[in-house]
Amino acid sequence: MLTTVLDKVTSLVDTRFLLTALFPLIALVAACIWVTQLSGQSVLTDLQQSWSDWSVIEQFVVAVSSIAVLFVAAYLIYLSSTLRIRLLEGYYGPVAWLGDALGWGRSGDWDTDPFGYRNYPRDVADRFPSRLGNSIRAAELYPYEAYRFDVVYLWPSLTAAVDADARKPLDAARTSLDFLVTICLGGFLYAGYAGAYIAINHGGRLLWLAMVLAGLGVGFIAYQGAVAAARDYGDQIRALVDVHRSALRSAMQLPKPQGPAEERRLWAEVSTQAKAGEPALWWTYDSK
Repeated sequence: MLTTVLDKVTSLVDTRFLLTALFPLIALVAACIWVTQLSGQSVLTDLQQSWSDWSVIEQFVVAVSSIAVLFVAAYLIYLSSTLRIRLLEGYYGPVAWLGDALGWGRSGDWDTDPFGYRNYPRDVADRFPSRLGNSIRAAELYPYEAYRFDVVYLWPSLTAAVDADARKPLDAARTSLDFLVTICLGGFLYAGYAGAYIAINHGGRLLWLAMVLAGLGVGFIAYQGAVAAARDYGDQIRALVDVHRSALRSAMQLPKPQGPAEERRLWAEVSTQAKAGEPALWWTYDSK
């Protein structure tokens, strides 16, 4: 029965929204309520008593309002997926500050590491203060190094040019990355909330230590998974460019290059056009 209900829900709501926003939010709220109960606060009992005192209409209004607030909050989390990933990459926030101060993510020899191409960019200047950020950055730089294809500016056009089946592995990899990043940040938020709540309500040192370590442990394990997921996501970025860049060339009616040098020149011009709006005039459109 539960499987049937989940199938009906996922048919109405985007699976990525459920996995990366709604379900993690429900888990976080449940964990926060649980820690209040462990601290000796009768939150659930008070809610149950209030629910019994309300009329049917009041219960209906509260239930609908609570569900609406839950979905709105989850949707905001869903829309902020890129911001969350960039936070752990080290674009801004604590990871960026600590990374710059301590030199995180700058070590590693690209040439001697057999998986260096997946783990970090070749140039140290391009590296981020986190393993997750370096994995994604390495994938973003690969198309330009190989084809002069600037994926930062041409990515929307490329994903629009390929069909849905070609994007499925990429979408699945991105969903896994989003899910683990959300769980990671949720674990750290829970550790902060639980630690503060237990300390304020004098819940006991052992409980404080157990809940904080539980939250930090979940966050740490999820981060390790997110790094692996970032590498898989990077592999899908490389694969999409390697295999389907010709689909974008055909969609833009660009001429078919006769060799690697001509292709690199072509994509360099297209990348410049996408970045600065300066069209190249040396080619003729291919109407085939």
